[in-house]
Amino acid sequence: MSTTTASPARVHSSPTRIPVRDSSSITSRSNGTVTAAVAAKRAAWASSRNRAAARFGPLGMLPRSDGLVSDDSSLGDAVRPAHGGTVPRVRGRRSQPFRSVWWCLIAVAPITAACATMRSETVGSLDPLVPAATSTPSTVEVVGDLLSPTRTTLVASLDPDVLTDISMTSIPTDVIVPTSGSSLDEQTNPINGRRGGRRPLDEEFACLPGTPSTCLARTLDMLGFDVTSGSSTGLNRRVQRATAVVQLDAGLEMTGAADDELFRYLGIDDEARSRPDETRQIGTSSNDRPIMAMRYGDGPKTVLVVGETHGDEEAGRRVVLRALSLALPDGITLWVIPTMNPDGNELDTRWLPNGADPNRQAPIEREQQAVYDFALAVQPSLAVWYHQNYGWVGGSGASIQPAKMYQEMTGLGTLKRSGDCARGFMWCPIDLALGSSSILVELPDVVTPAQVQIHATALLTVASD
Repeated sequence: MSTTTASPARVHSSPTRIPVRDSSSITSRSNGTVTAAVAAKRAAWASSRNRAAARFGPLGMLPRSDGLVSDDSSLGDAVRPAHGGTVPRVRGRRSQPFRSVWWCLIAVAPITAACATMRSETVGSLDPLVPAATSTPSTVEVVGDLLSPTRTTLVASLDPDVLTDISMTSIPTDVIVPTSGSSLDEQTNPINGRRGGRRPLDEEFACLPGTPSTCLARTLDMLGFDVTSGSSTGLNRRVQRATAVVQLDAGLEMTGAADDELFRYLGIDDEARSRPDETRQIGTSSNDRPIMAMRYGDGPKTVLVVGETHGDEEAGRRVVLRALSLALPDGITLWVIPTMNPDGNELDTRWLPNGADPNRQAPIEREQQAVYDFALAVQPSLAVWYHQNYGWVGGSGASIQPAKMYQEMTGLGTLKRSGDCARGFMWCPIDLALGSSSILVELPDVVTPAQVQIHATALLTVASD
């Protein structure tokens, strides 16, 4: 089942430094710079975007002589999240459609039922600073109830104000619940607050073949939107508002109506934008949920991306989803682990089922061991780990240059060393064993569509460098 498709050519240019494009309205940005090569790559990808077949802060920071900022607490016993307060440590290719479970495993990893047949097609602009077109339809044909288990396409009627306050740079608090004192829980969510009420169980919103509407609600929940926790009478509206945000993530027209384009982006319809070249179960969680890895491309440079480590830090999965909808750069093999903590994601909690932190004392726990063994098997030269919500970028391992490049492209906070490896952060034993480099991306608490697009572009650029 191995076929190939052309990928955008890599662009090389002189190392002349140019200023970062100003985007202070999108996120708080530092005065970083990017190389002309990076800018040329982005321009080349943007021009080829519509013709390519795409398959797929902190406390205690001291200045350093190497230009970094170090955390003298080494991510210690007490750190301050972006929301404030001190808390304890505690690609792809053309092929005939085939039936797979890959997106269930990306967006809703605990689900083991098959989701969709897949092909890929590039849509929209790559430039993360160009907002998608938006419109508010005055009327939309009602073709069925939101949770109909028999429809493969869903268009729901929209309230006139369903898109209110949603934009490339704004997500209302009823769509993604921001972290606050009332959403924090020392036992379950000590750093990232709960994104609403209890998430539905597998059987309550099953993600089964031919039922993208029920799959949609669950998928949105697993991506960090507050969809299923409220009353049933408001469910349609909550799904529509979350759908609007994902449409902006994807570079689609924002309508709030869950249509074929949305289902293709999410991979829960008969044709998906992207699909992996290989899907591999690398282990099981403590509660016997699969831990999955997907491969995109077959280039000489191997890069590993972990979208989620702590189960209540979901925004990295939105970044990964956007990146997988773009043209894969030439010359890389991209391995994606959507979540290494499917149990925590299911329960919207930071921890593993036994109360252990999945990012401490690695690789003792079975989830940690699965990722560690897999990394040693595929031997990435670079690993990217997405977390929330401190708002900075960390580098570790053989070189901090990949992290520096990522931070300059995104303008996310400051560049730091990624903590004290004596604490057993997941990247430490992998970097030590392989001589590899790692990037820790601490995304902000609420990640806007503009930020999703910026980070997805940065991920692919750094991966191909």
